[in-house]
Amino acid sequence: MQDLSEILKQVQDLKLLYIEDNEDVRNSTVGLFGNIFHSITVAVDGEDAIEKLEASDYHYDLVITDINMPKVDGYEVIEKIRKKDRNIKIYILSAYNQIDNIQKAGTQVDSYLYKPLNIKILFEILAKHYL
Repeated sequence: MQDLSEILKQVQDLKLLYIEDNEDVRNSTVGLFGNIFHSITVAVDGEDAIEKLEASDYHYDLVITDINMPKVDGYEVIEKIRKKDRNIKIYILSAYNQIDNIQKAGTQVDSYLYKPLNIKILFEILAKHYL
């Protein structure tokens, strides 16, 4: 893996939109992301995410989203993003037992991460996309 300090230097200024409906998972993951990214917008579900995307005119560098959420699921969020911007990196963060659901997103996403989040794998993926 690349030097951690180099990865952090390259990604710290990315504007992240993190979408997670489970409050406990969201809070612990935001704490982790806070050590990596300076700008984090948190959405509590897909509907909230779409509102935040539209309010920012889709000016995020990276979106990390859960798939199974009430109201608007992750697939709908991904589809909406891709209609507006093909360059925003999108990572799915989902449970291991949802692999079939994750595959449904296909080429619309840039990477897949599994809960619980493995920080080493996150850094490897960030290095691949941003170094």
